[in-house]
Amino acid sequence: MKKLYNFLKVKLCFRTYWKQWSVFLGCILIIILVSEYADYTTKRVLEYDREKAIERLEISKEKDSLENIKD
Repeated sequence: MKKLYNFLKVKLCFRTYWKQWSVFLGCILIIILVSEYADYTTKRVLEYDREKAIERLEISKEKDSLENIKD
């Protein structure tokens, strides 16, 4: 375990470069959150468009049925 710790300490140099690592991890976190938010908003927009299309279809069906009754 100590060998692994020494390897990581030398390779990552967390004490020396902790600011750079925190910025890097923060950027990764921001990228992940933005992509999740984009997926969420895309799904909401698609659901809204689908509901609107269904409403327009129902309205046009009612309109057609009323025209058929009049004839």
